[in-house]
Amino acid sequence: MKMKATVLASVFLLGIFALVSAQQPIRTSRTDASSQQNANRMPKPNPQTAVLADLIVTEISYDKTGAVLVQVMNQGNANAKASHLALMIMKGNGPASGHGKVWTVAVPALKAHQSYSATFNISPFKFADHAFTARADRSDEVKESDESNNDRFDNSRVIR
Repeated sequence: MKMKATVLASVFLLGIFALVSAQQPIRTSRTDASSQQNANRMPKPNPQTAVLADLIVTEISYDKTGAVLVQVMNQGNANAKASHLALMIMKGNGPASGHGKVWTVAVPALKAHQSYSATFNISPFKFADHAFTARADRSDEVKESDESNNDRFDNSRVIR
């Protein structure tokens, strides 16, 4: 009999504990539902995505004096430190033909979305006779978001 009373008392106490626990609010780090909804709408930053510069050659053109004009642009979202731009005369008509002569000029630091134009005097060569490749950030001096888009090949040989 004593055993039944102990079991009943234990069941009764467990029932009261369960009832009291069920009525307690659940505690979280959220202050209210509206702040959680707003937090869900905010874009979350991706720590894997870095904001970097991205140097590209946007144009290779030729003027009547025999010079080659090359325009470089920082299409990235960060400033690019000073670097070098190379212009290469290719041995053949394709981009994989290898380069013969190379000219290099310094490019000043470029802000995001800023461009810079350089003029190369290629005398005694004539641009109508050769294909060219221009390479921004020739020496990989600038850490970029895309290191594979620095070259631009041109074999148009257009005389203006």
